[in-house]
Amino acid sequence: MDFKEHNKRAKEVWNAYYNGSPFKVPVFMYADARNWIFEKDQNTQGITLWDYVSSPDIMFEVQVKAQEWIRLNIISDSQMGYPSEEEGWSVRIDFENFTELAWLGGEAEPGTEPHVRPFLNDDDKHKIFDKGIPAAFDGFGKVVQRYYEYFVEKSKTYLYKGIPVKSILMPYNFYGTDGIFTTACGLRGMTNLINDIFEDPDYVENLLDFITEAIISRMKEVRRYLGEEIKSKNFGYADDAIVLLSPSLFKQLVLPRIKRVYDEFTLEGGRRSIHLCGDAQRFFPILQKECGVVMFDTGYPIDFEHLYDELHPDTEIWGGPSVVLLKNGSPLEVKNEVRRILQIVMPKTKKFVLRDANALIPGTPIENVRAVYEACEEWGYYGRLRGFIL
Repeated sequence: MDFKEHNKRAKEVWNAYYNGSPFKVPVFMYADARNWIFEKDQNTQGITLWDYVSSPDIMFEVQVKAQEWIRLNIISDSQMGYPSEEEGWSVRIDFENFTELAWLGGEAEPGTEPHVRPFLNDDDKHKIFDKGIPAAFDGFGKVVQRYYEYFVEKSKTYLYKGIPVKSILMPYNFYGTDGIFTTACGLRGMTNLINDIFEDPDYVENLLDFITEAIISRMKEVRRYLGEEIKSKNFGYADDAIVLLSPSLFKQLVLPRIKRVYDEFTLEGGRRSIHLCGDAQRFFPILQKECGVVMFDTGYPIDFEHLYDELHPDTEIWGGPSVVLLKNGSPLEVKNEVRRILQIVMPKTKKFVLRDANALIPGTPIENVRAVYEACEEWGYYGRLRGFIL
């Protein structure tokens, strides 16, 4: 591939999209260090995810090598090939999905996927209130801070393929959050929490209030540590576990607290987005009406036929074929699914971004990733007679 020409074209695609006059549906595919770790031909040392989260040096090195592999193999409308010295590599502190739970007092355990088990049991579920909200860099937060400062120091003299590291980022779920209700499920366990909703509703209200206060407090402290403003023009939230709730329970228990988070971190008139995996489509109209969400990063399943029935036509949707299909299907099956989605969505909106739904499973065949991009090149141009008329 001519990466220089590809990158020039990719910039044109995104510039047109964000200027409101797209000529093509942009393609975005998400892979990270986890994908690289499970690529045996790349990870010749046999580094595990537990090795990765347990050593700042391994995490740093894997982040850079994973970025190299992604930029050379995962084709999309992202910048590909080696970055310039001015652009540099980008690294992120990354403790997978257990960061918030460990910060709130959980103990990380090894395994194929490192994790924190629910630790608020029936006999001591109130203990978290007695301990109070930790400071951002207390407990496991000290580990996050140590890794961040190590990354900063290492990047001062580090070169990989002659290219420096120019960007160092905090964990997604430390600078941001995995979500109020998702965190509650992780602390208490999904079954216990659902039982609490009906058997001990006051406890659930108190727990969700505690988590909301903790998240807001930590995120503000992290922003101050980084020298950033508290509120931003673009703010994204995530809360996958709300799929366990009915719309009425969601409105009662979670929505008011989500609104508060948006209000705390979004500038007036700013762009509010949300990531929701799973069967979450029933919440989209509620979140748009009550919270002003204008962008939904979707997982699966999504009913594309009725996606815009209750949403503003300018709503931005990121979505596409399920990661299960991408992992297990054939390139032809992937292309047919991309074509189906584009045929449904493109006549309705020009605010659609084609992506994996959601986050490529390790071991996903590269030819299936390529099939998404090729299908969009075939059928993703607005106004062009390529298989169907728009």
